Amino acid sequence: MDIDSIATENDLLMIVDRVRKLDSALFSQCMLAFREKVIVLMMEQGILPPLNLIQLFPMIRHCAYHFERDLQIDNHVILLKKHLLNVEKNSYEYFLIVDLIFIMNMLNGELDKGFFDYLSSIVKSNIFEAYKYPEAYQQFTNTLRNCNILDIEIVGYLSTLLEPDIYFEDDLEVQSSILIWIMSVIYNEPNYSASTAFFELEKSLNAIMLTALKLERLEQAMAIYNVAHHLLGNLFQTQEKMAIFNAQFTKPIALEYKKYAHSLSRLTTIKKKKKKIAIIRDRLVNNSPHMIEYRLVSMLMREAFFTDNYELYLYSAGYIEKDLDDIKIMSAYEKLGVIVKAIPNEWYAKGYYYNHLDKAIMIRNDMIQENIDIMIGTVGHDSIDFLFATRTAPHQIYWSHGNFEYDVPNIDRRITHCSVPVEGFAFSHFSVLRDYSQYQAQQVISEAETIRNQYGKDTVILGSIGRLVKVDSLEYLESVAKLLHKNSNAIYLACGSGSMESIKRKVEALGIEDRFVFVGFVEAKIYVNVLDIYLDTFPHHGGESVREAQMAGCCVASLHVESEKGPPDPISIDNDSILKQVNYQLEMLDAELLDNEGFIHQVISFASLNTDAYIGIVDFFINHPDDRQVVKNFFKTYMPEAISYKEFLEVIGFE
Repeated sequence: MDIDSIATENDLLMIVDRVRKLDSALFSQCMLAFREKVIVLMMEQGILPPLNLIQLFPMIRHCAYHFERDLQIDNHVILLKKHLLNVEKNSYEYFLIVDLIFIMNMLNGELDKGFFDYLSSIVKSNIFEAYKYPEAYQQFTNTLRNCNILDIEIVGYLSTLLEPDIYFEDDLEVQSSILIWIMSVIYNEPNYSASTAFFELEKSLNAIMLTALKLERLEQAMAIYNVAHHLLGNLFQTQEKMAIFNAQFTKPIALEYKKYAHSLSRLTTIKKKKKKIAIIRDRLVNNSPHMIEYRLVSMLMREAFFTDNYELYLYSAGYIEKDLDDIKIMSAYEKLGVIVKAIPNEWYAKGYYYNHLDKAIMIRNDMIQENIDIMIGTVGHDSIDFLFATRTAPHQIYWSHGNFEYDVPNIDRRITHCSVPVEGFAFSHFSVLRDYSQYQAQQVISEAETIRNQYGKDTVILGSIGRLVKVDSLEYLESVAKLLHKNSNAIYLACGSGSMESIKRKVEALGIEDRFVFVGFVEAKIYVNVLDIYLDTFPHHGGESVREAQMAGCCVASLHVESEKGPPDPISIDNDSILKQVNYQLEMLDAELLDNEGFIHQVISFASLNTDAYIGIVDFFINHPDDRQVVKNFFKTYMPEAISYKEFLEVIGFE
């Protein structure tokens, strides 16, 4: 179709589809003539440009094509903006006008400002009303996915919206909507998912949270804190970062919770035959904390002494922004004899616009009514912070799964199954029995073999499992690149969720993009059997997935970072029974030791003090498949030593 022959809206739709398929040079030549035709049709026939014209935005931006401003389009934008002020927000007409204004700005060369206005208008709408208009919602998400706007740019736009002087100009629903769109849509888009660029929002989020507290809007401050914790929590990989977040966000709002406690119901102590222990988690889903906690609970509930003297409750704080509670997991706990308490579905009739303060109070009232003696909080979350700070149980314990800097009022004791930190708060350690059999199950091995076969029989598979933010380290990726360049039969599998863009840029620059595979989220017990060698990330180490790799008999290489102070030893790294067998090779790879089968039987993780040694260790195992098999064979027959439930009762102070 010739552009001059365009006469109807259908003609415009057809030409849009054709124009976006042109190469950059032809596209640039075509766009000016196309724009002129669009203007003529609007002026003479009143035909508005089709909404799918937004699809051309990525190409216009990519070609760096710049339209000269047209006064007719300027006037139309002014009229549309005036009309938008009088339209009911969240209506179909609202979204239609927002899209049209964006298209007009785009055709008038206002690319950056046009996109910012478009983004601002969308995120100020009620997200659940937007869901009612899938065309408009899909246009927005498609634009985010294909707009060629870098994560740091999108975060820059959002940072402007979150400036206190701008943010608090709007009504409360709009303020909530901005945060919800950022958290539930933008943060989850593949181009931006868990990107470290979101660190740039830390200052703005802190400022609006503190402003809300100053305005005595505790519920709003909780909602802001929830978003800050959601966006930034998964990005923190060092205790230093966690300490900063605790000081800037958690401590200020927790102190307000403590003040608020004076208006709440008081604890009453009632003598009972059995003591009641309540574990509260942010949500009940199949993640690493669940696997650890489920193993502990299973062990406890098998012991007659425990069930005769204790009742165990499991509470969910209903963190729906991440996941809905898994009914199967709730049922599994109930079958063990655990009393499971979850937030009723009707509580979320308004979706993410629920009242955070009322929800926290509801959980607190339920615990008090149940006469809980010991509350164990497992992760920082607005509701859990509130329960600690307002004193919900006579004995309150924080169970760390890796954050050793968490600190709010009324934590009576700190416990962990992880490595006990040398400095900082005092933690009591306990062990959790690990189930080795699941990693050797026939179905698991079979599925792993099927996946392995996709990469070729003679391929050595390196990789890691966990959040991609940990992989996004130039020093780590340089080590991976050296190994891949040296060993043409090796590939690397990056298993996990998160933003890939920054990693892709580094991988391409290192020339390993053809053998660096993004697998996405995986079932760890299968993929630890797929990998030949697990390359623990650095400077931010892996968590539970490293332990799972060890349990599957996968060789694990790790870098002992300087910040850990002093040479590692099995006790300070982890008191888990299996890690007592670990021998660490500290500086240089000594191949002679690895020829000793007795030595290699004891090894499940090789640590090094520098990247050269790290690379050497991995390179050795790449080229010595028999030694890899010796490690794996050992774990086919390994039986961990028994762990007593009494150890857990001792660390919580009741044995």
